[in-house]
Amino acid sequence: MNAYVANLSNAVILFLGSGWIYTATGYKPIFLSLLVSVLLLALNSGVKGGIKSQSNVALLLTILGLWSLYAPTLIAYTNHNTFDLGRLGIMNIAGIISTIVLLINFFKK
Repeated sequence: MNAYVANLSNAVILFLGSGWIYTATGYKPIFLSLLVSVLLLALNSGVKGGIKSQSNVALLLTILGLWSLYAPTLIAYTNHNTFDLGRLGIMNIAGIISTIVLLINFFKK
């Protein structure tokens, strides 16, 4: 998988998932994930072009996006809300895959 495809898919999944969670629950801190997704979409052309600085910022934003999903995942787990946990699980898996692909791209010469 290419780095820009992983970045784009992660950004789209974060964007759609964040909007879906906000409309379903009204949980306002999910806007951090929405902001991260918009920034990842803005950086996607630089990741596709192979600009290292934008790829590195995309990697850091992806890690920030994963970190921002920690609290909502924990809340969904403690409330036994399997539907929200499924949505957040998809967002976390996309973030982990994107992080791995961007890390491989980071260490590639």
